[in-house]
Amino acid sequence: MIYDTTDLHLNRKIIDQADVQLESYTHETGALILSATLQQPEGQVFFETDDYHLQLFYTDKINLQSLFEASEESIVTVTEDYECKLYLRRDVEILLNGGQHFFSQFKN
Repeated sequence: MIYDTTDLHLNRKIIDQADVQLESYTHETGALILSATLQQPEGQVFFETDDYHLQLFYTDKINLQSLFEASEESIVTVTEDYECKLYLRRDVEILLNGGQHFFSQFKN
């Protein structure tokens, strides 16, 4: 599902580092949406997740990139400099900044 980023309500910042940002939002439909800093393409990607996969990330069972890959969305929204773009995931390689890291590694 494609989500309008103006309909998101910030829950909290999960990771707040200079090069890696991960924020949790709730969409007005009730969906749990994450926003993450991208390595490729540039910008922030918005994607839907669920409590199960987020808990796997919090307990170091999956890394940040795997959390993104677990999303079943075929289209994601990417924002860069106030411009929104839609990407078909099968047509572009989307890499998150710090994607290879587990949650506990961001705390060190």
